Amino acid sequence: MNVYEETQLILHKYKIQANKSLGQNFLVDDNVIDEIIQEPEGGAGENIEKVASEIKKYILNSLKELEKIDKKDLVNSRYEKYRRIK
Repeated sequence: MNVYEETQLILHKYKIQANKSLGQNFLVDDNVIDEIIQEPEGGAGENIEKVASEIKKYILNSLKELEKIDKKDLVNSRYEKYRRIK
């Protein structure tokens, strides 16, 4: 059983629904997490170094993208995003 399937079981067991407006869509769509970090062949537990390398690569790429955005614009967009959450 992979992480996605385990997550689905837990969500179902406790009757939890992910709130996509809070960015929780990775809990209900395994393609979202695969876009972020590719799971190595055999699963994440079989190659922790590879997973750590993928996480580092994702974080560094994300930081590069964030650095391109004006800080005031970034703050305003975050403020608007969370303001819309109900």
